[in-house]
Amino acid sequence: MVSQVAGMHAVLVIGELLKNGFGMACRWDLANAWENGNDHGLFSQGEAASGEDKWSARPAFYYLYYLQQCVGNRLLETTLPASNHNINAYATTFSSGHAGITLVNRAATAQTVSLDLKNFKAGERCYWYELTGGEGVSHFSRKVFVNGNGPSGIAGGPADLGRVRAFSAKTKDGLRFALPPMSVVFIVVERQ
Repeated sequence: MVSQVAGMHAVLVIGELLKNGFGMACRWDLANAWENGNDHGLFSQGEAASGEDKWSARPAFYYLYYLQQCVGNRLLETTLPASNHNINAYATTFSSGHAGITLVNRAATAQTVSLDLKNFKAGERCYWYELTGGEGVSHFSRKVFVNGNGPSGIAGGPADLGRVRAFSAKTKDGLRFALPPMSVVFIVVERQ
């Protein structure tokens, strides 16, 4: 289904491919045919049944866009406590020394995660983007909201995703994130 869940799936697939050492994979069509809600294309073909304009970005596009922005060029081994069994985490570092962390909450309820970055001295601030299907949405949504900014129409995401400001916080009290239901949070932590 065209939905934020397809976006979550995209992030999970890329994260697991990285963890398992794959150098290349092909999974997403740029555009595909609408079939009563089923379509794994990243962009709409403007089918009347979908109600979307031609070349409108579908939710999975937004998830892959922010993944590309927030994943570094070196993958780190990542573990979470057993109590976080509905969370997938992927940690990376950039050549600049900053850390990039992607957290996927597969649960239909909010989850809280505390990060302990071993062998990494966090700088003063961290920045993050929170992608959801909308406030309180724990099912399939054709909309994606980035830090609370969403589409004006029936599907897609923010009109100008490059202008959505990242959330930001100081790191001195630790890295603790409240993950909304069925969400992905992309985090970049400054290096010291």
